[in-house]
Amino acid sequence: MSARFSLMHFAMLLGAITSAQFTIAQVTVAQISDTHIGEKHSPHATDNLKNAVKMINARHPDAVISSGDIGESPQAWGQAKSILKKLKSPLYFAPGNHDVHTGDVDRYRKAFGKDYYDFDVKNVKFVVIDSQLLGGQNICHLAVVLLTPELGLLGHVD
Repeated sequence: MSARFSLMHFAMLLGAITSAQFTIAQVTVAQISDTHIGEKHSPHATDNLKNAVKMINARHPDAVISSGDIGESPQAWGQAKSILKKLKSPLYFAPGNHDVHTGDVDRYRKAFGKDYYDFDVKNVKFVVIDSQLLGGQNICHLAVVLLTPELGLLGHVD
């Protein structure tokens, strides 16, 4: 488990806590992680992802988060995206350490969109922060600063 996943869970929890002060709503989120399409040690990754999509659709979550390590190449990303298109719930991507490296973040952004953003599901704010590019900064402190209600979400940190 990388720092990215810990931070994402921390950001989700903090977002849920701050939003819960205003509204109480049940939010169901499915998480997909570490699909590793195209990885030689994961020969059944494509079939596993197809099965996961079927199981998720049967449960009707409010949102689905793919929390990284989607595939091992841009071709694998395309294959994963074509499978994930079959999800009936809104899908949000958070990059994993296999997806983004300091030299190729633009390639990820072209395929999946922003690597720093927020979204709301039933008045609960979720925040995606790409910790891979933060270079050893104190992630939890940064998340608290970014999520402070008075400051709002500050956006991408270069």
